[in-house]
Parts: sequence; C-alpha cells; structure tokens
Amino acid sequence: MNTNREKTVAIAASILLIVCGLSHAASASQQKEETAAICLPSAEAKELGIRIEAAGPGKIGQVVTLTGEIKINRDRMAQVVGMVPGVVERVDKYLGDEVEKGEVMAVVKSLELAAMKSEYLAAVGRLALAKASFEMEELLWKKKISPQQDYLVAKQEFAAARIAVRAASQQLMAIGYSADDLERLRSGPDTDLARYAIKAPLKGTVIEKAISAGEAVERYGLLFTIADLSTVWVDLAVHQRDLPLIRPGLPAVVETVEGQPLAQGEISYVGPVVSEETRTAVARIVLGNPKGQLRPGTFVTALVTVDWISAPVVIKQEAVQTMDGVQVVFVETPDGFEKRIVETGTSDGINVEIKKGLRPGEKYVSRGGFTLKCELQKELFEEDH
Repeated sequence: MNTNREKTVAIAASILLIVCGLSHAASASQQKEETAAICLPSAEAKELGIRIEAAGPGKIGQVVTLTGEIKINRDRMAQVVGMVPGVVERVDKYLGDEVEKGEVMAVVKSLELAAMKSEYLAAVGRLALAKASFEMEELLWKKKISPQQDYLVAKQEFAAARIAVRAASQQLMAIGYSADDLERLRSGPDTDLARYAIKAPLKGTVIEKAISAGEAVERYGLLFTIADLSTVWVDLAVHQRDLPLIRPGLPAVVETVEGQPLAQGEISYVGPVVSEETRTAVARIVLGNPKGQLRPGTFVTALVTVDWISAPVVIKQEAVQTMDGVQVVFVETPDGFEKRIVETGTSDGINVEIKKGLRPGEKYVSRGGFTLKCELQKELFEEDH
C-alpha cells in the first residue's frame, strides 16, 4: 500500500513540475512578446512611411453609419445614338476603351444621310445662282433697263434659296454636324456622302457597346454608352429615423464593407422623397476617382459625422492594429517602437478615443503601424524557431 501511495505521489509531483514548467515558459513567451521593441534607424523608418505623432485631447465625430453603393456619375454619362438609319461600316471603340470628346467611335453608311447632304449641296448651288441673278436684275432695274417686276421676282427667288440652304443645314446640324463640317462639305472635294461618323460627345470610358460591323442601325438606336469615371456617386440609404441628422455639407468617410477606408468626402445631396418600399431616402456623396479605384456597383459603408464630442486622449484610427485578438498601438521609446495594448472608445473612422493604454503627450506611430506589426511578428517567429 505504501509503495502504491509513493508511486502516486511521485507521478503527481512530476505532472505538477511539467505544468509549472509550461506555465513558466508561456509566461516568459508572453512577457517577451509584450516587451519586445522594434529598433529602426530614423532613415529606414522614414523610408517605410512611419509617422510619429503625440497623443492628446481632441474631438471625435458623432457618427451615423449608412450603407450604400458606388454608382456612375450620371451627370457625366452619355448615351450615343444613331441619328440616321444605316449599316455599320466599321467599329473603332470597344468596351473599356478610353475616348476623347469628338473622337470617331464608329462609321455608318446611310443612304438617308447621302440624300440630306445632296439636298444641302444642291441648295447651296441654287443659292449661288439666285444671288447672281438677283444682283444682275437689281443692277438692270436701277439702270432702268429691266422692269421692276423682274427685279422683285429675282429678289423673292434669292430669299427662297437662302431659306432652303438654312433648312438643309439645320437638318445636318440636328444630327451632329457643325458649321465647320458644313464648310468642309461645301469646299472639299467629292467624298462619300453616305458616310456618317459616330463621335464621342464627351471624354470617358466606353461602358456599353451595342453595335457590330455590318449590323443595321435604326434612327435613335443606342450604339454606345460613355461614362466619365473620374468622379463617382456614392448613393447611401438613409432611414427615416436618421433623416433629421443628415444634411448637405456633413463630412463622411467611405469604407469597404470590410471596414477598409476608401475615401473622404461630404454629403452633397439628400433626397426629398422617402421610398415606399424601403422607407429610406437617398443621400449622395460625389467622390473624385482619378485612379479608377472606386468601381461602380461596389457596396460600401459611410461614416457620416453629425456632431462632435471631446475626449482626453485621441489618436488616428489607422494607428490601431489587432494582434492576438487585442488592439495595440506602437509607441516610440528609447529602445525602439514598442507594442502597447490599448482600449478604444468612440471612433469616427479618422480619429479614435483611447480609454486605456496611452497617456496624453506620448509619441505613437500614427502611420505605418501595420508595417511594424508585420516586422514584430516576423522577429518573434524567428526567435521561437
């Protein structure tokens, strides 16, 4: 019996030693991770985009979160239609192509256009003859050689010829011809009168193409859709309970549905009508999109600041990183950049309140925290292996 008891005690003691050893190792590992600092020369830190700021009192926006969608700026979109019926001779622009204003996108062969141009040129010719006849009759009448009746007839024919030219030119201008185009038509050599160039009405991107070579097109049939994507709309759904808070001019941060910031802007428009189906109104933000990173059709979230509150310790939102399930900020110390666990409070997407973990005046990494996080994880991994 004593022997069995001694064995049991020995086994229990061994287990206790193992557990204590593991606990000590885990505690040492955790302590090493919490106190680890990253040493970077100032030149290297600057090259990595590390920015240092001082934590301190500030204002946090009181935020209303709205969901919405990036859409094409319809004020900068145009549908290109065929103004005369015909057959597509060639297509020069395709989906995704960039076009300049006035650039030829396609060419259509149209018998109706040929007839319109012929009528215009014939009217111009008749006007020249009528003018010459009128000037001659006017001269003869003034010299008492020709009767006034002949002069009046010539004058009427001249006026009628001018009206005919104006009517024929207006028909061509109605389908996109300019005064310069008409001048080239009058003075240029004989050309194919049936050729109709489809030109871009604005600079942008081809987002829809509805024709192919050899295809017949009808009058006013849709050929292309062009959108200037250098700006986009962000249309947000505002529930009726939030409508009293949302107004034009309020700042907003637009994020992906995963919470990654995309752009900053302000409310430019709030719709006056609430949808009967969704019980929401539309609030719109117009954003610049010079690099094309904001794609229409993407769902987004907008943090709209409707008021401001003061807090004793405020830092940049992008300074906060997540490691091992906790929020941390990198603080500048004499030994390097040290990880500091923090407790966050109110955030408006740009600034965030720090309730615990930072004191006013402490220097923290306001930009580049993700780089330091990756570097710290790399160092700890290498030490453990």
